[in-house]
Amino acid sequence: MLSLPVLSQGNIVLTLIILFAAAFSALALINFRAATFILICLFPAYLIRFNFGPLPSTAFEIAFAAFVGIWLVKYGRNDYKIIKAFFFQNRWFAGAFLFFFLASIISIFISDMWWYSFGQWRAYFLAPMILFLIFIGRREMLDKTLLIAALSFSTLSISIFGIFQKLTGFSLPTDGRATSFFSSPNAVGLYLGPVIMLTIFLLIYDNKNLKKTFFSFQFWILILSLAVIFFTRSLGTILALFSGILILLWLLNKRKLAAGTLILLIIAGALFSPVLDFVTSKNQSSVNRLVLWQYSTEYLTASPKNFIFGTGIRQFFRKVQKPHYDVKQMERLIYPHNIFLNFWTETGLLGLLSFGVLYGFLMTYAVRIYRQNQTLGACLLSALAILLFHGLIDVPYFKNDLAMLFWTIAALVANTNEV
Repeated sequence: MLSLPVLSQGNIVLTLIILFAAAFSALALINFRAATFILICLFPAYLIRFNFGPLPSTAFEIAFAAFVGIWLVKYGRNDYKIIKAFFFQNRWFAGAFLFFFLASIISIFISDMWWYSFGQWRAYFLAPMILFLIFIGRREMLDKTLLIAALSFSTLSISIFGIFQKLTGFSLPTDGRATSFFSSPNAVGLYLGPVIMLTIFLLIYDNKNLKKTFFSFQFWILILSLAVIFFTRSLGTILALFSGILILLWLLNKRKLAAGTLILLIIAGALFSPVLDFVTSKNQSSVNRLVLWQYSTEYLTASPKNFIFGTGIRQFFRKVQKPHYDVKQMERLIYPHNIFLNFWTETGLLGLLSFGVLYGFLMTYAVRIYRQNQTLGACLLSALAILLFHGLIDVPYFKNDLAMLFWTIAALVANTNEV
């Protein structure tokens, strides 16, 4: 009698990983557009973690490795010329891109724990910037509608689980704020906020009458996103989102509506004490941020080395917060929760300045797009504004899905500007 070997749990996981990688590689080989769409929808799949031998990995990294491998074999040689031409035509942007990447590499070794920082660098810098290059090279195939639709669909899993979590109480934190798959309510809003602006573009672009809009899939994606944001009770998200909506209305020449909405928001904020406390720094969350900013400033100005190089990747708690850490006063945090201080501490002054130049060029490109296509340009500018506004009090980049989101939006802006 033939006896079959008993598969261990590790062997089963390894088999599933191989099958998943093979299936995704086959899809990318047959239909690269479809594979791109699914890859973007898999941005949150970095939360599915496992060990590939001694090395930690995620479901998204496996799909991404397969995606990049097929691109290199099938399109790499041709796309190299397109990428080279893009950087030649956008030399200042290319310089900022190169310096930002260089600053990220330097920060691996500034951290004093380079083997640990290398893993973060791979997820926050290397992979997202490679994805940007692929989107630049494949811009004829991967048009704006495909990328925006994929980003819109990528919110579904986050929104549906977050709403399910709130309605059923399943894995709901004790404070009652929905977190979906993530560890904090703010993480939901940081991802959904910019994508909501792009989903609005699809609504306007694809639908010409109210009845059609009501029954469109994008409409319900938008409703689900707004519902889960409401369930997070994240004031930072809500304030940033309203700021983006006001900018969108203003740019679409709905200025009376924008002004009226702003007045109502000011009145509501004055009457709604949590918003007033947040803005006037009277609640604990605002106080904690001010303390983190103070710690960060003290560290950065303590020596020329700190000022120029920062802490290194993912070393904020160990080098900045830990000397002052008191578990009774504040939780352990890994970033200063301010977009400028985040980049300064993580990637040094070079990283901060080069990111600022990159962001400035993206805003400039979006303004050019606005002059040619008012709706698309307004939605892109609003999405970039939300990223900045929310980033003033949070961390809109240093997370696997958020880094991928940023560079996808960057490619969308850069490609549309080139058309």
